[in-house]
Amino acid sequence: DDAIALNGIAALTSTRQVLSSLLSPPVKFASLHDFLKHFQGLQLTGDDGKLAQIRTAASQFDVLLRMFDEKACSPGLAACYTLRKFMRGSDGRGEPSLAIDATVTGPAAAAAIGSYHWSAAEPEIHLRYEDGPRAVLLSFAQLMDLRSRLLLAEIPAEMEIDMPALIEQFIAQLAALHEIDQHLSHLVESGHLAYQQHEVTFAASIDPALLREEAVHLEAELRNWKQVVHDARRQQYFLNFFSIHELLGMVALLDRCTAAASETPLAAAAAAGPTVAGADQ
Repeated sequence: DDAIALNGIAALTSTRQVLSSLLSPPVKFASLHDFLKHFQGLQLTGDDGKLAQIRTAASQFDVLLRMFDEKACSPGLAACYTLRKFMRGSDGRGEPSLAIDATVTGPAAAAAIGSYHWSAAEPEIHLRYEDGPRAVLLSFAQLMDLRSRLLLAEIPAEMEIDMPALIEQFIAQLAALHEIDQHLSHLVESGHLAYQQHEVTFAASIDPALLREEAVHLEAELRNWKQVVHDARRQQYFLNFFSIHELLGMVALLDRCTAAASETPLAAAAAAGPTVAGADQ
C-alpha cells in the first residue's frame, strides 16, 4: 500500500502541474466556453511521460481515496475501519463463523479475518489479524480501547448498513471473552492438569452465543476442579503442606522417573515376560 500511495501521489502531483493553468488560471474564465477552449488547447500528445502520469493517477485514484479515508480520519471512524477489517476481512465480505474451534492455530486461523487467541504460555486474550503484508496484534486492553472508540463513533452513511450490527457483535464477544480469559487463567493457577499447556483460538467473526457457551463450560470445569482439590486435601492431609505449583512439579518429576524406569534392562525384561525355562520352573 505504501508503494501504491507514493506512486499515486507522485502521479497526482505531476498531473496537477500539467493542468495548473487550467485549475489555477491567473484570470478567471469568463464562461464555460472559454474554459473548454483552454482545456482543448492543452498540449499532451507527444509527451509519453505526462500521459503515463495521468493514466497512473486515474487508475489509482480510488485506492488513494480509500487510503486517505482510513488514515486521515477521526479515531471513531478509524476504529470502524479496523473492526470491519478483522471481522470481515480486507474486502469486507468475510462470512460469520458459526462454530467454535479450540484447535485452529497458525496461519489458517487468520487467513481472511482476525482471530482471538489464548494460551497458557500467554495467559491473556489477544487478537491477531493481517493488514496487508503487516501482522497486527492487539492486547485485550487495546481491544477494550477500540470498544470505547466504537461506542463514541459517528458512523458514516456508507457504513450504516452493517457497522451497528458488527459493533454489537464485537461488544458481546468481548464480554464473553473476558469471562473465558478469567476462567482459563484460574484453571491454570489452580493446577488443573488438562489446562497447563492449553491454547485456544476463536475466529473474530464467531457468534457471541458460542463464546458464552464456552464460558459456561469453563466455569463448570473450574467449579468441579476446586471441589476435587478440596476433597483431596481433606482426605490426604499431607497435600496441605505443598502449594499447587509444588504438587505440579512432583507430578512432572514422577512422570520423568516413570519414563526413565521403563527404559532400564530390568523393566524391559519384566515387560517381555518369563522365559521358557522360567515358565517351566
